[in-house]
Amino acid sequence: KEFNCQRNGRPDLNYLEYRWQPDACPLQRFNAKDFLQRFKGKTVMFVSDSLSRNQWQSLKCLLYSSVPNASLDETYLGQGDVTTFALLDYEVKIVLHRTVFLVDVVREKIGRVLKLDSIQGGKLWKEADMLIFDTWHWWNRRGPTQPFEGQDFAKRFKGKKILFVGDSLSLSQWQSLTCMIHAALPHSKYSFQRGGNFTTFTLPDYGLSIKFHRTPFLVDLVQEKKGVVLKLDSIRDGGKVYKQMDPVAAAKVALTTWSRWVDSNIDHRNTKVLYQGISPTHTSGEEWNRRGSTCLGQTRPLTGSHYPGGPAKGEEVVKQVLSKMSTPVTFLDITELSQLRIDGHVSIYGGTMSTDCSHWCLAGVPDTWNELLYATLVG
Repeated sequence: KEFNCQRNGRPDLNYLEYRWQPDACPLQRFNAKDFLQRFKGKTVMFVSDSLSRNQWQSLKCLLYSSVPNASLDETYLGQGDVTTFALLDYEVKIVLHRTVFLVDVVREKIGRVLKLDSIQGGKLWKEADMLIFDTWHWWNRRGPTQPFEGQDFAKRFKGKKILFVGDSLSLSQWQSLTCMIHAALPHSKYSFQRGGNFTTFTLPDYGLSIKFHRTPFLVDLVQEKKGVVLKLDSIRDGGKVYKQMDPVAAAKVALTTWSRWVDSNIDHRNTKVLYQGISPTHTSGEEWNRRGSTCLGQTRPLTGSHYPGGPAKGEEVVKQVLSKMSTPVTFLDITELSQLRIDGHVSIYGGTMSTDCSHWCLAGVPDTWNELLYATLVG
């Protein structure tokens, strides 16, 4: 529901009318029934972050809309953060494995450590008949903007109450925390309650409540304010531990680890491997010559075939790593076509109180990504 912009109040429909078309060849329409026949009895798995969830949900909708009377099943396994959507009549499974770096994040004495040379979670990937990998969205983040482990947070504070006390700036942090927890646990029940100067977000499954008390001056306040920040404390590359590391360099090491894992563990005769290009954000209008703009309020894509801001950061690293692999990997190059779609983001229509210029409305741009995915199967 966080990507359903129409249901969340977006008034314009122009963003639904555009379709990307290559110069050199016609792009086939997505044929859901043909897709289901091709993958009858098989498993398709997306491995990445919430942007892959965007595409995963798009594919679910494209398939289900073509066979609305089919029997469905959806399961979520918190252990490993895996969601499986199954079309039972076709024995087709569409799986999402959320692992934002592809390589491992482990807890050691020094804190949570990003291990650039380790992939222990890849056992699950071997079960798929087609794998679509992606990582970049989190690599360029540092400190408190690094991946927030919402499920781990909810478990640590199970049965607890968290209280934010302050003004509108504390409200922003409270909103951010509730949004991140809900994004990490999209299948969990939740509620919002307002009364007086208190607003309460509750997760009944975890017995967790997070309250915001608006009191700008903190006068006559008796409860002590407590703050909790979860962040990646360290990055480990082999025997070396870094507090910080250039995100592009770290991503290249991690992608190289991933590429070696694929080369060693995947038989391309049985499993098709794809890597999705970088999904762009539109938070700085300077990139498309509109200083001060973001995705907010955009109703039309950019004209032309090339993005004024140039290639996405990290794009060259991905291509370098893929070019050195022995396993055939199909590169779904979605970046530039998505860069032109400044109008396609969730923006303020994600059901929260924030502006999201990273994720995309559904229906919308991710449907084009799935058309490209389908084209690789039939082309």
